[in-house]
Order: sequence, then C-alpha cells, then structure tokens
Amino acid sequence: MRDSRFGRVSAVADVVPDTLRTPAVVLDETAVEHNIAAAIRLIGGADRWRPHFKTARTRWAVDRLRAAGVDRFKVSTFGELSALLAFGVPDVLMAQPVTEATRPTVAALAAGFPGTVVSVLAEDAKAASGWEQPVDVFVDLDPGLGRTGVPLDDVAAVVGVADAFVAAGHRLAGLHVYDGHLADHDPVAKREAVSRELAQVSAVVDALRAAGHEVTEVVVGGTHTFVEHAQQRTSVAWGEVMTFGAGTVVYNDHRSLERFASQGEAAELVAAAAVVARVISKRSGGLTVDAGLTAIQIDAGVPHAVVVSDPELHVGRPSQEHLFLEGNGSLLEPGSLVVLLPRHLDTALVQFDRLHRIAADGHITVEPVVAPRADDPS
Repeated sequence: MRDSRFGRVSAVADVVPDTLRTPAVVLDETAVEHNIAAAIRLIGGADRWRPHFKTARTRWAVDRLRAAGVDRFKVSTFGELSALLAFGVPDVLMAQPVTEATRPTVAALAAGFPGTVVSVLAEDAKAASGWEQPVDVFVDLDPGLGRTGVPLDDVAAVVGVADAFVAAGHRLAGLHVYDGHLADHDPVAKREAVSRELAQVSAVVDALRAAGHEVTEVVVGGTHTFVEHAQQRTSVAWGEVMTFGAGTVVYNDHRSLERFASQGEAAELVAAAAVVARVISKRSGGLTVDAGLTAIQIDAGVPHAVVVSDPELHVGRPSQEHLFLEGNGSLLEPGSLVVLLPRHLDTALVQFDRLHRIAADGHITVEPVVAPRADDPS
C-alpha cells in the first residue's frame, strides 16, 4: 500500500510519457501549493519565511512562493544569487560568508539589480573594510555546527562584528543561526537543544540592543528544526523578528517526511518532487534501474531513497549510474518506470538541469533548474 505522504508523486509513472528520458525529476504543482500553504500556517505568516533557494531552484516555485506572500530568500552560490536577482525578488541573503576574493562578484551582481536588497553574512570584524558601497549584513552565529559563524556563546565577539560593520557605514540587517548538527537528534533532544539555542540567541539580541544596534531579523534553522523553532517562536521576546530558513519543506524528501510524521500540523506536508528511473535489468532478487549516485546521492544516510511507486522494492547500494532495487519486482520488466523519493532531495535535484512539472490536469511542462554555480542563470 502506498504511503499517503507521498501523494501523487508515487503514481507519476502512470502520467509521464513512456519515452521520458530517465532519470528525471518530476514536480507535482498541487503538492507544492499545498506545502507552501501548510508551512505558512505553521510559522504564522508568509513574512516570517526566508526559504533557502537551494531546494526550490526553479522560477515557477519562486513565483508560487511570492504569490503566497514570501518575498525574502537566501542562497549559497553565485548561480542561485544570479537567478533570484533575474527573477526580481526584492530581498536575498547570500548565506555564505563573503571573502575578499568573492566580495567583488557579490557587489557586481547586486549593483546590476538596485531594486533588490542583497545582504551578506559576516563572522569577522575585518570583513567590514574594503567594500566600495555599503552593504546589509547578517552576523553569522555558530550554535554548535562548527562550520561557519561566531560561536553563539561569544556575545562580545558578535557585538564586535556588528560594531565594526556599522562603524564602516554598513547596516546591521540581523542575525543568522543555522543548526544543521541537530538534524538527526531525536525529537525530545532536538526540542531541548533548540530551546537552549534560542535562549543564547536572546542573550545576543539583548547585548546588541544594549549596544545601540537595531535587530530587525533573526533567521533560524533549516527544515530539520523547522517545527521546533515554529513551536517556540512565541517563547522569546524577539519572536516577532524571527524568520525561518527552511527550504526543503517546499518539496520535501524522505528524511523530512519521516521527521514531520509525528509533529502535529507538520504531518500535513507531503512529497512534491521525486526521481523517475527506468528498469534496465531484471535478475534474481530484484531489479537494476538507471538512477545511481548522479541521481539520488547518499549524503543523508540510508535508505538513500525509497521506492514510492512500489513499497515492495527496497533501495540497495548505488553506483555512479546504477541502483539495485531489492525485492519482488515480478510485475516490472526492463523499460518499466519506477519512482524514487531521495532521502535528501537538495543534493539530488542539484544534479539535474530540468524537471517535469505536472499540473492538476496532468499537463506536463519542462522547467529549467537553476545551475548551482554559474554566474549566469541562463
């Protein structure tokens, strides 16, 4: 029996043409609209969402988010930044610390689109100098991930970075806190960790305000802590400026749906995108399909994907272009299509240059996927 969380994507093999070039990404328009509405209800308003574009990655999805009232986004690559500037979004955060080498590219891209506010991350007071024009800056805070940012408990250092940028003529736009290290915590431990994190952020906000800085936005978390932050938003004095960086919730993947299944309103979220693969070989114990590492990735653990079109099949170990599906596939022959939901959709989607967007009436539109690295989104 197919899982209801997988929605219509589990049956897209019956909708797409037999001649579909595989592996291919399919996107269910109805499910995307549903997820956007559900996410906005969960966080209390579209103005509280700053989704990461690394999942949406198409103009159509951005247009649907904007139609729902979402006007702030964040990105991590020049390709993503270029795309959102070309799409005309009003506010983009480059959520990657800008260095002396990359500063000119960010500045040049922003200068070409004066109608968009482009902000950057900062973790070092030295980065305040060398800009030809003032910029909006978010101080990046490290809550324990150990990747980028000022350690969250070093309040004096955070204030020092803010002081340096404001003294250099820049505007403090807010704070950015990404807690990816909490992704695989159990629900109770995650909720407690988010509570501790927010208490520390409160100390930072208080210190900045005491130093004369205005804090107008605090971007928190990702999809993995989306619910926990939403539940605790009203428990902090600065909750009115909290925004949510979750991006995967627009489409969802196997990992996010696992987490949301027991989390109240978040259980409404469904799969909106999947990878269609084709059976290329049938043998004892299972089938081989043409969707290996270059289609599903393995960065999020096992199972690397689930076969949503046939729950009797289970994903085995992938190689570069092949994936073995274990189980009884007696009804499937070489040439048959199967639908895979990756465990981590972001790193799967980035490997495709197009997706097949399926409307409620079954009409299929081929949609370009934004290149992750190129300066030119075209």
